[in-house]
Amino acid sequence: MNATNTHRAIHRPPGPARVGPRRAATLQCGLAVLAVTLVGGAARADAVTDWNVIAFDTFKAANIGGNPAIRALAIMHVAMSDAVNTVQ
Repeated sequence: MNATNTHRAIHRPPGPARVGPRRAATLQCGLAVLAVTLVGGAARADAVTDWNVIAFDTFKAANIGGNPAIRALAIMHVAMSDAVNTVQ
């Protein structure tokens, strides 16, 4: 390596990201909205969630896992979808 190319060979690790105050405020606002959305959505329960909990508890009690459990969940979800579509 010659003297003219030495500046290209120097590797500097990246420093801390510099973010302006306006962008920082936008990021903070976005994170706050995301947090509220995730927490609000996680606290909601409906019939599908209830049936999933019942199914998983049943699988644990019967020591069923893997493909049989996945197949049973698929059948259950198709049945729930048919029931909802029939009512609507």
